[in-house]
Amino acid sequence: MEKKFFCCPECGTRYQVELNSRQVACKKCGHLMTLGPNAILKSKQSPLAWIQLVLLIVLVMLTGLNMFNYYKAQAEVNKYLSAFEPISEYITSGIEELAEEAKTAACMQNQASIESAAAIAYADNVIGGSTEGFPAWQTLVRDYLGGIKPECSEGGRYIYDRSNGTVRCSLPEHRR
Repeated sequence: MEKKFFCCPECGTRYQVELNSRQVACKKCGHLMTLGPNAILKSKQSPLAWIQLVLLIVLVMLTGLNMFNYYKAQAEVNKYLSAFEPISEYITSGIEELAEEAKTAACMQNQASIESAAAIAYADNVIGGSTEGFPAWQTLVRDYLGGIKPECSEGGRYIYDRSNGTVRCSLPEHRR
């Protein structure tokens, strides 16, 4: 007589059963089982092992899905960040342009301040009865600019014309 292995569906106890048996009672839990053609298992595995196998497959699938989602999310983040690269370059170049414009404006403001100080010195000379006209550069800096010689923010040099009290920067882009 040929024998196969059989597991109790209630407690998972394994039995070796002859193929001609129709009913078997589990020796551990007493569960009465009617054996049909699908009830006889051809392996020695308990249902617990099958559950563990199914859980392992589900775990592997979930892990794979999570890794897929991780890489998909990473790709989306990279796409999102790459969309901002041209904008950041534009902003950076815009900031650099604004900095250049600010330096130019500061130089032009210095020129205007020097000319204003020269005009005040000229007015003081006229009111005081002097025929000197506009003061010399050293006198202008000492007496009317608080002893501080203004400097171009980009390294240009101020050229003071004493004959008419005007100032210009040696850098062409800073000329007013």
